[in-house]
Amino acid sequence: MSKPLLHPRKQTIVPYEQRIAVTRREVERLLEKWRHDIDAQNHPLANLPPRRRAILETAATARVLRHPRPWVEPSTLLPFWNGPGDPPTQSQMRGIVRHVKAVVPGLEGLDQDLMPWTPGFWSGLRMSGALVQHGGYPRLQAHRPWLEEDMELITFCGRLAKPDRQGRRWLLGCEAWRLPVASTLTVDVLAGLLAGARRVERNDGTWLRLPRTESVNRLLDWWKIPVIKGADRLLVSAFWGVIVSGHMPPASAISMLVRRAGGCPLIPAVIYNLLWGSSPRHGYIMPIHSGELPYLCSHATRVRRGWGRDYLMRTAALTGMLYVPPEMRRLLKQWRTRNQAPS
Repeated sequence: MSKPLLHPRKQTIVPYEQRIAVTRREVERLLEKWRHDIDAQNHPLANLPPRRRAILETAATARVLRHPRPWVEPSTLLPFWNGPGDPPTQSQMRGIVRHVKAVVPGLEGLDQDLMPWTPGFWSGLRMSGALVQHGGYPRLQAHRPWLEEDMELITFCGRLAKPDRQGRRWLLGCEAWRLPVASTLTVDVLAGLLAGARRVERNDGTWLRLPRTESVNRLLDWWKIPVIKGADRLLVSAFWGVIVSGHMPPASAISMLVRRAGGCPLIPAVIYNLLWGSSPRHGYIMPIHSGELPYLCSHATRVRRGWGRDYLMRTAALTGMLYVPPEMRRLLKQWRTRNQAPS
């Protein structure tokens, strides 16, 4: 067994395994940054004159946010035009259709305008299998009414067609799903992945069903989310969907509030014990009230089930939750702060 080290600041014991995990996360973050920098060098606007580049960027932005064909309505470019020179006229925009469409996959900086439909969220939907591409056009798969409700209310360009015989619906006139993703490991990608998952009912509650692919495995491993593995699928507790629901559209966020989430209340009990278990205030590891984390049981229920600290620590080790990444810690802390009962 490896000998633990003493953290110089917090004066807590940090095992070698945890230090290696942190180092591996930093390496993956650097790899994501390098991939993004390489893609930026191959941007289609890299070698264009400044005005030509500004026209194409502005037209592409308007195509995503305002009008599917901004070259026939030059007024849609005015909110996004920053020069150089005066805004382009309709005659100056002739022949740019193909170029504008090519610019969209490299257009950055629209996350705030699209929230919560960020490029990362669209990427998560594709990873989950909820959004598939056929002939260059996106199609929403069936059995996801919460996403249909959300897509009916998007405020930028795009609309859902009528469902076919299998319940699938084409997404028409939308370019937001083609925008580039800066990193495939961010919280909005995770939110899209869980929002696009199908629901599966088991004896112990509701689970989110995901495809067992390399990209999904990598994302869930980055966030240290425990899964139940099948031959071609992964099951994730709806508890994690509630934690990232702040990065989802309204109907998708509400869909995570199920009657009983799979693996709960054991999963939130393990998490609470890891992060806030040594609380001397109440003299025991659990809060008086059960709402500080979603699907968390009360102290009385924990005692009745015999879930002591040793049992919860063993469960954390067996399920891979012994290390909570800093990004997940922030989300859990934000949830607890919003729902903490007054003293």
